[in-house]
Amino acid sequence: MKEILFKENIKKAKELDEKEYQDYLKLKDYIFKHHTDKLKANILLSHVLDDLKNHPDISRKKEYLRNISQTISMKKEIKEYISDSKDKYKASMLVTVMTACIPIFFLKGVLNNRFLIHHYVDSFIAIVAFYITLHQLKTQYQICRILQFNNEPLSMILISIGMSVIVAVTAAKSPFDFTFFFIIVGGLVAVKKFMKQIGSRIT
Repeated sequence: MKEILFKENIKKAKELDEKEYQDYLKLKDYIFKHHTDKLKANILLSHVLDDLKNHPDISRKKEYLRNISQTISMKKEIKEYISDSKDKYKASMLVTVMTACIPIFFLKGVLNNRFLIHHYVDSFIAIVAFYITLHQLKTQYQICRILQFNNEPLSMILISIGMSVIVAVTAAKSPFDFTFFFIIVGGLVAVKKFMKQIGSRIT
């Protein structure tokens, strides 16, 4: 199984000394080899990383990890992580909807040779907005990967952005602009599909 790590776990791993890091690698490989649930594996690994600072004996990995597992309220931590993921996903989608429109508006402005402020200023704003959009899409992808969701939510927002670009190019001269409409509908559908999978994950 391909390893998908919490950002917090990656950060914790970087703070380990050489011996601790080698122990971490051994335990990480063992955990992901024996746990198919990436969320549970990451929660266990997070506690392992905290404990490695105490220089424990990990020669018996199975026994060591069993002892660590007994100190964890797994259901509680899973519930907390999923709750945080919901909030993070919704906030990320809101930012995506707002920023994804800006580069498309700029594209339409280029085609019509009309700019909000100035060509260079508008292009700079569009580039920044494009970068933010990509970052948010990556965040959404990572959330879904950790929770082992399918790609439907990401596909919905990408399709809506693609449709907005096509409409902006083919109907550049039109007085009507459906860019925001397509993206906001795509965002709402993506969130709905994400929440549906959240419900399945909880049950």
